[in-house]
Amino acid sequence: MPHRTLTHCAGALAVALAVAIHVNSARAITVTSPGTRTVTQRNDLNRATLEISGTYVEAATQIEARAVPRAGYSGTATEWQVIDASPAGGNYSGTLNATGGWYDVEVRAVSGGTPLGNATVNRIGVGEVFITAGQSNSANHGAEGPESPTDDRVSAYNPATGWQVANDPQPVATGGGGSPWPSLGDQMTAKYDVPVGFYSVGWGGTSVAQWVPGAPGPDTDPLYDRLQDAINYLGTDGMRAILWHQGESDNGSNTSTANYASRLQSVIDQSRIDAGFDVPWLVALVSYIPPSNFDSNIISGQQLVIANDPFTYLGPDTDTLTGSPWRDGGGSGIHFSSIGLAEHARLWLEAIDNANIVLNVPEPNTCGLITALLLMHAPLRRRRHGRAGPS
Repeated sequence: MPHRTLTHCAGALAVALAVAIHVNSARAITVTSPGTRTVTQRNDLNRATLEISGTYVEAATQIEARAVPRAGYSGTATEWQVIDASPAGGNYSGTLNATGGWYDVEVRAVSGGTPLGNATVNRIGVGEVFITAGQSNSANHGAEGPESPTDDRVSAYNPATGWQVANDPQPVATGGGGSPWPSLGDQMTAKYDVPVGFYSVGWGGTSVAQWVPGAPGPDTDPLYDRLQDAINYLGTDGMRAILWHQGESDNGSNTSTANYASRLQSVIDQSRIDAGFDVPWLVALVSYIPPSNFDSNIISGQQLVIANDPFTYLGPDTDTLTGSPWRDGGGSGIHFSSIGLAEHARLWLEAIDNANIVLNVPEPNTCGLITALLLMHAPLRRRRHGRAGPS
């Protein structure tokens, strides 16, 4: 009987110690950044630097991290790497390099070679990031209801809560209906096999003049501030491109070709100053107001900017998507139907491909080493604002 009691107590003590170790391990370290579903823009070598920070509560001598591809998704696993060799004051920060992919990022506190505990942030992406701007058809005004991506790797940024699944309505952008961005995200992940992130700032019914830096917007605050906030959050080289879809309101106000072009160019110029590099723009051709009102002056203004700016590219011609089945109200509306949103997204993907701004990483093959060497010496597609140089 005493033997059974001793055995029972030993077993209970082992369980208690295991629980204590689990609790201490769980509390040994936390990760405050990146948050789940964060998508970081990769460079033209298919790499990105993940900034990692957090807190720890034990006497750690170093902090280590690694990236582990999520099951069924692309990515290259990393070994444990020291990201902070001298943490102090309960806080740590460092960086981890990763290739394009969808990861769980693990971070651990270490003391004298002994791990003290670890934390994991699920769903961290290295891929393609876009800012979307313009008026209602760049925002959430598709009349047949919100759209949702089918691929888990499609995310959207919400300044209030962080990155989230890119379900409509897109955060920040106006409207409560559908947008083309969930479908574009799905189509891009299918083509490029990397995560895609959107920061959407469009505002329905706005003219290009209202987007000019410093101009009052619909609620008196400058609309450009919304674009600037997105650029500031993502940072230099933090986005692949800005996607612009706007023009219907300028049709209604008889804007001239010269005025449209100069106003849009002022927006683009300021965005590049704020971004710190010549961020590419894709400008859609759009002027249509139903039932049959097109404005060649607006289209010419958009084309003029594209022709004169080496880092601005032709976006989709959505004036070709009129009537049924592309528009709402049985084809009589100005906003897109669900079918129209999917086609709108397909045209964006086609325009992005034609602009040749997205790295298309080949599948591994026997020429992989040669390809890597060529990529290392290839000129990058972007330059710093105001001077030539690598991005």
